Amino acid sequence: MSTFVELAQDMRRQAGLSGAGPADVTTAIGIELRLVNYIRDAWTSIQNHPKPWKWMWQDYSIPSPGSGPLQTIASVTDYQLTDCGRIWTGTFRSYLTATGTSDRQRMRYVDFESFQQRYGVVTPSSRRPVQVTRIPNGSLRFYPPPNDIYSIEFECQKTPQILAANDDIPEMPAHYHALIVFEALKRFGKAEDAPEIIKLAEEEGGSEGGEARQGNATGMWRQLIWDQEMRRVDDPTENPHMVVRAQ
Repeated sequence: MSTFVELAQDMRRQAGLSGAGPADVTTAIGIELRLVNYIRDAWTSIQNHPKPWKWMWQDYSIPSPGSGPLQTIASVTDYQLTDCGRIWTGTFRSYLTATGTSDRQRMRYVDFESFQQRYGVVTPSSRRPVQVTRIPNGSLRFYPPPNDIYSIEFECQKTPQILAANDDIPEMPAHYHALIVFEALKRFGKAEDAPEIIKLAEEEGGSEGGEARQGNATGMWRQLIWDQEMRRVDDPTENPHMVVRAQ
């Protein structure tokens, strides 16, 4: 397991640069600041890969992990989400909050265009919401507007973690942390016109091989994809109509 500052220090060693810093990512300057930024950017890029990663999966809760599902407000149709990127649309469920989970029922996800065509010009009466869409700004919209307080459950992928403090630890499994360093070294090698560093990073870290499930992925990238790609048992083909990303 490696912290943010340890990853930057390891990158310096792998790049063959003299010295041992940075000692503090928040006060780094010069070459040390560049190392810090390369590590931060590489980690963000890995998380933003088109594949959904297992470590980024979550049961949606608001406003913080463990606080329970989203709860509606009577007659309000739109709900802004926090720390939620891709949504698995087949997982929506609702229950009357006062009754509890014994009232749990599935909800139907409808793509935004279809939702607008059906309900964009109507003023529905408030009752139990049975359909949901994600509007272009990333919020949820329910139909019909809730007539009471309902708890809404669903699964989604967290938004990328941004490394900031020395002791921040990337949320991916620890044995893949070295891949962050190798991806950062690729950026460093290109910026410094250092083909030997690029070669080292590609040999050690491998290539992500594009969006194909196997594609031409090699090295640690291939291991990461096979081990950490989030594949739903009920949707092994990952039908694009079953997932939706924030716009």
